[in-house]
Amino acid sequence: MSRPIQLLSGRAALAWSARAWFLAAAGGQLAFIAFILVFTLPRLLGGNYPALNEKPHITGWVPGDAMGNAQFVAHMLVAAVVTLLGLVQVLPQVRQRWPGLHRWSGRAFMVAALAASLTGFYLTWVRGSQLGAASAW
Repeated sequence: MSRPIQLLSGRAALAWSARAWFLAAAGGQLAFIAFILVFTLPRLLGGNYPALNEKPHITGWVPGDAMGNAQFVAHMLVAAVVTLLGLVQVLPQVRQRWPGLHRWSGRAFMVAALAASLTGFYLTWVRGSQLGAASAW
């Protein structure tokens, strides 16, 4: 004899869907962080700065443009920090168990987000680097 299928309550279904969304979003964010670090760090640490241009859709390293190069490297590395801290901010366990860590990581997130935004503005408006018209706006 087969048992009838038991459906989740609305509240339980919402909780499971929130968990599934978080896992998908966190996986994507962690993959983005890994991409940034795997693409940037070996080239920086190895002194192979022209290899930062291997992604054809961005203007990475420009010989003689010390300010623009510094802005690009800062933008890439701070993007990884912003992404990681943003992920920490949405974890309810962090908010509940370690409210001090939550507050300080939130402050660090805001500072890093400001730095990422300002370096992005420089790269777009001064250097002219953009992924497309929508990213420039």
